[in-house]
Amino acid sequence: MPYCAAFNCTNTTSGGKNRDRNIGFFSFPKSSALRKAWIHAVRRKNFQPSKFATICSEHFLEEDFAKYPPKLREMGFKEKVNWKLKDGAIPSKVTLPSESTATEKIPGPAASSSTSSTSRGAFQKRRRRETILMIEKQERERLATVDDAPPVPVETEMQDVAAPSCSTSYIVKSKYVQTRPQLNTSNTRSTQTEIGDITTILTQSPAEIRENKPNSESDSESESSSSSSESGDCSSDDYEPEDDDDFETEDDEYDEDDCDNYLSCHAEPHRERKFIVYESCIRELLSKCNTCSAPTLVKIAAKNGCAAVFSAECEENHVQTWRTQPMLGKMAHGTLCMAATTLFSGRSPEKIILFCKHLNLLCFSKRTYFRLQHAYLIPSITDVWNRERQMALESCRGTSITIGGDGRCDSPGHSAKYGSYTIIDLEKNVVLDTQLVQCNETTSSNAMELEGLKRCQATLDKEGIQVDALVTDRHASVKKYMREKWQGANHYFDVWHVAKGINKKLMKVSSKKDNQDLREWIKSVVNHMYWVASSSGDNEQEKVDKWCSIMLHVCNIHTGFDGDFKQCVHGLIEEHREWIKKGSKHYKLLSEVVMSSYLLRDIPKLSPRLQTYGLEVFHSNLLAFAPKHTHYFYKAMTVRIYLAALHFNENGNRKQAVRKDGEKCWSVSYPKSKKGEKAVPSKIKVDPTYKYIEKLLTVVFERRQEFATYSEASQDALMNYAKAPPAVNATYQPYDKADLVKKRCTRFPTK
Repeated sequence: MPYCAAFNCTNTTSGGKNRDRNIGFFSFPKSSALRKAWIHAVRRKNFQPSKFATICSEHFLEEDFAKYPPKLREMGFKEKVNWKLKDGAIPSKVTLPSESTATEKIPGPAASSSTSSTSRGAFQKRRRRETILMIEKQERERLATVDDAPPVPVETEMQDVAAPSCSTSYIVKSKYVQTRPQLNTSNTRSTQTEIGDITTILTQSPAEIRENKPNSESDSESESSSSSSESGDCSSDDYEPEDDDDFETEDDEYDEDDCDNYLSCHAEPHRERKFIVYESCIRELLSKCNTCSAPTLVKIAAKNGCAAVFSAECEENHVQTWRTQPMLGKMAHGTLCMAATTLFSGRSPEKIILFCKHLNLLCFSKRTYFRLQHAYLIPSITDVWNRERQMALESCRGTSITIGGDGRCDSPGHSAKYGSYTIIDLEKNVVLDTQLVQCNETTSSNAMELEGLKRCQATLDKEGIQVDALVTDRHASVKKYMREKWQGANHYFDVWHVAKGINKKLMKVSSKKDNQDLREWIKSVVNHMYWVASSSGDNEQEKVDKWCSIMLHVCNIHTGFDGDFKQCVHGLIEEHREWIKKGSKHYKLLSEVVMSSYLLRDIPKLSPRLQTYGLEVFHSNLLAFAPKHTHYFYKAMTVRIYLAALHFNENGNRKQAVRKDGEKCWSVSYPKSKKGEKAVPSKIKVDPTYKYIEKLLTVVFERRQEFATYSEASQDALMNYAKAPPAVNATYQPYDKADLVKKRCTRFPTK
């Protein structure tokens, strides 16, 4: 039967008397340092607790409990409440052996007379007081040697012995030290104290205790002695615990989840965990008056964004208030935090507000969100992105880099309002710069991509970055600009973009009647383009010769080519192919696409190694922050692109996930266009990280501390951050809304 391990305690974990007395039992902690402190506190010689060993609640002080059922019952709680200790609590109420037993074992004639025994007890009382004072002095001196060490107040309560035959309990209570002085009964009457790691445990936070988790774990555990032998070993008054080194146990494993269950006392508000609390639970929390325990009437005293202040008043007019969130001046902390995380995660504020409305959850208004976005969020995102971009650019100084560039419009077609242009370092797969262009800043929507490239080039020139090559798609304006204005850098075309164009044209040709035989050659033509680019290096003429050889290859002619490339390099073709006859209709249709003069001019510029695949991934990632079906104003659109860049730079080079057995993780996808005839394996990456969110939140709350009001923060945002271009309709003639409503009509009759 499990029992309380404290010396001279007979409480067990079962039995009617203990249930009636409502005694709680606590297993020994798994934290190594805290476990040593508990073993030290039970005052049993050579004691090693098993996994079933416990200590009952009678050996802890009331302030050691996070949940103390006797107190809760006095306050009117009828539900059963389990005992719960505070983090770092140590048993301090342990009854020692009787003084009479100790005096019988002291050598010398004085042990035989009652008078000398009484005198011996008085001497011990004086020695105890001196020892406690000495502990206080030593602990103060030790903590004084540590920088910024807190004071060590020691508050002592001692129950003096009335007679030698009485057992005595000593309680030493302190915020930083809990220990009992040990008396040495040798002739020199010297004293020893065992403080050890107890002070460390009592001053540690939950996070610091978590760090004490040992590196090794053991599955075995043994108990050194039985209950009867342990009681016999501790029957003398001169018993002293062994040194801390002797208290090592094999069961030093520590469950980290146990520590996460404790509420943090030192975390910053935006790092704290948040909980959804129901109205009935708040009413239950404040249902009793803290002063007189009378029933209270709970009401909402005030609302502030996502926060609320509750007031509870009893019949005796005692009023207590409870606030759901800390405050940042006059602003609730959660309001700013929730608005920030809404934007940082790329969500729409309208949908978040609607979500909270359906959940009946207190939330900020739409007006409040946009005020916070303008005053605090947009400047904070801009500052973090500028700092991260500067670090990325500084890493490129002193070397020639190959960059990839591509534009992205906010809507398909030729009526886009915004066009963003992004350049990345193709070697490192890191976004170096991104620029947003509004359509009224250029002559047309088509010209926004070139304008974005010019702005990115200006940024690189300003930072002194040397560009060796630029890889883009086949945008006509960009080709002309690179040929005439940016002659210091080589211009290459991304193979995927070129191959995609050829694939679309051949699919269109083969979709017509009697041209289906061309479809089986489309994949071969596309693969041939990738081979030409990867096998020719920077030899432009070789690329052209290899590309033109495809027209003879489809006719089953593999040698005798014109130019430097004389014959195919593949081996014997064993599979049956429907070869195209030279001069046939299919041959002419294929030649119109493959041998186009426009295409032949671009074949020499195919990129031999680096492609813009990373940019396509970035644009796909950008859809999560700035979807094309939602309109955003200029500054909001800009910072959403910055957020996508921050996320991409942190997670663009994630590694492939690995199973416990070392096998790499793969998934299988079935392309819709293949209709189940082909499957493609895809790498499963490790989960993304969001460290940039922590940086953003830190900057947001620092800005709130710097500018404590909306007006101050808004004024700073207008003065020190880039202004948006004029609205698209700024030059339009305004119309009177009343006249437009009056002229409005419908072509269909209404009831």
